[in-house]
Amino acid sequence: MAEKLEWEKQIQAAVKREHRFGVSVRNKRGKCFIQRYYKDIDKKYSATIPINWENGQLLPILNAVNEIIKIQNKSGCNLKEAVQILYPNDENEVSTNWEYLRDEYKKYKQETKNIKDSTWEGVYQVTLKRIIKMMGENDAPVTGKGILERLQFNDDGSLTVSVGRVKRIETGKSFLEFCVVKKGIDERFLPPPQTIIKELKAVGVKKTKSKNSGKAARIEDDQLLKVLDSFADNSVGKSWRLAFGLLICYGCRPVELRYARPKDNLLVIDYEKVSSKGSTEAREAEPLSPAARPYLHEELLLELSSGTTALPPLGNNDRNAARSLIRALQRKSTNSYWSVLEQEAAAVGQKISCYSLRHSYVYRGAVLGDLSADFLRESLGHSLATHMKSYRDFYLGKEKKARFEEARRKLSLESYKL
Repeated sequence: MAEKLEWEKQIQAAVKREHRFGVSVRNKRGKCFIQRYYKDIDKKYSATIPINWENGQLLPILNAVNEIIKIQNKSGCNLKEAVQILYPNDENEVSTNWEYLRDEYKKYKQETKNIKDSTWEGVYQVTLKRIIKMMGENDAPVTGKGILERLQFNDDGSLTVSVGRVKRIETGKSFLEFCVVKKGIDERFLPPPQTIIKELKAVGVKKTKSKNSGKAARIEDDQLLKVLDSFADNSVGKSWRLAFGLLICYGCRPVELRYARPKDNLLVIDYEKVSSKGSTEAREAEPLSPAARPYLHEELLLELSSGTTALPPLGNNDRNAARSLIRALQRKSTNSYWSVLEQEAAAVGQKISCYSLRHSYVYRGAVLGDLSADFLRESLGHSLATHMKSYRDFYLGKEKKARFEEARRKLSLESYKL
């Protein structure tokens, strides 16, 4: 074994003075190799710190060892995990590995709350992506409060009082508590007291009424077909195209696709929606394809039943399934036209959503197809009262037009008598 150089002896002596017995460092392929020995159980654990083992590195190595031991003592994690938390980019400088912490947080939530992947994507992932992005910026916040203060704002920089804001703050708070308590990162990242959390969430403040608030607008059939034809020509795009097309033709809720199966031209939906107003029973949904493509539902059912294309992953409730669909539509790599429709709707103070497809289905049936409200509500899976509350204007508009036409015809006949 080669004799140790003087600077190597100095580094090892400094670590020994700082941590007494049980912690040591040495060279391993040009990097700092740390070893920790537990006398009570007679076990040794080791890891490689991505700091160059060379002259002039005494302070960086000593600082790294101190931070690693601190994280271990606070969180109980093992030596290798402590190194991974502190050195995300295999560089000399200590830097919290937020991506690793996110992945560990996901495992923790799956193990303790049994959350599904769809729930993770729909509820947690969006907020955690924002945290990871902001922590990689030059002006990254340096405290937990600083992180949560930035999460108050929407993606476009606006500040509103909304459910989304509350969810972001709650998710960020839970994640930061996990990182500090379970993984041992610095306590300055702990969330602030509950009184501050309430202020950040704007609890008790009247919700902002945005120009896009209210009922989703109906989308014209020609526009729906443009969206349908704008999905990417790959497995992901085809999967979402199938889901979107079935929603156009059958007017069902996004989550119901998880419980749907073809039967002739019908879509049998074995799903019961339960709410404070009651529940809906399993049903057989009737197809109403747009007039420009009257056989679209047959093509889609054949695609579904043959297994040519699989439906995409959807959440286990209506909200998560709808969110998954909208996010897929908003990704330009999946669909190139939906964002255009969103912008056009916003420009006139409207919004579009998954329920826009349901409204279009009703319009197709009630106004263009002369179907009764009772037939349509049965196919949609809601009560007649709910149906008329949402779509009364469709029926009144059609009846009003017909009555005025009849009145004009009668007046025209009367003019001939004069």
